[in-house]
Amino acid sequence: MKSTMDSIFKVAFGVELDSICRSSVEGTTFANAFDDSSTVTPRRYVDVSWKIKRWLNIGAEAKLKKNIQVIDAFVQELINRKIEQASSSKLDDRDNDNSHMKKDNAEKYRPERWLNDDEVFQSVSPFKFPVFQAGPRICLEKEFSYRQMKIFSAVLLGCFTFKLSDEKRSVNYRTMINIRIDGGLHLHAFPRS
Repeated sequence: MKSTMDSIFKVAFGVELDSICRSSVEGTTFANAFDDSSTVTPRRYVDVSWKIKRWLNIGAEAKLKKNIQVIDAFVQELINRKIEQASSSKLDDRDNDNSHMKKDNAEKYRPERWLNDDEVFQSVSPFKFPVFQAGPRICLEKEFSYRQMKIFSAVLLGCFTFKLSDEKRSVNYRTMINIRIDGGLHLHAFPRS
């Protein structure tokens, strides 16, 4: 997951999070806070007392509150840097309104636009409009994540053979927003000859 997060931050925000190598203290702190928050948040579905714990600021909710403060501070600093960078750069300030691409009264909600002359709904390919993203609740980063996972795996499997460090240890999963192995999967890597 750390590899994915590092890649997304580099591509989307231009920031080297470097949570794998841990060379960036603020990046590592952010990644740890994000991981912990991702663990606590889904547990709210089964913990009926989470609102009381949040109000009393105890247990996992107290930890979540601290983690959210770390995440907020990191993101705010990132936003401030980007604003400063944008204001100091000499970008072309042309009007990027693109109003010529809009239909008449595009800002008004008019569902009849989707009806034909017989007032029958006309389905339109969800790929036509990027805001719909081709289906309900589709993950915007899904394809990127799959591609990254395949490339990362291919490179590692091409260079190394792997063996479990403890073949008797059972593998348990950590309940989070993104499922992953609890404690990691410890392997020995041997260079391919």
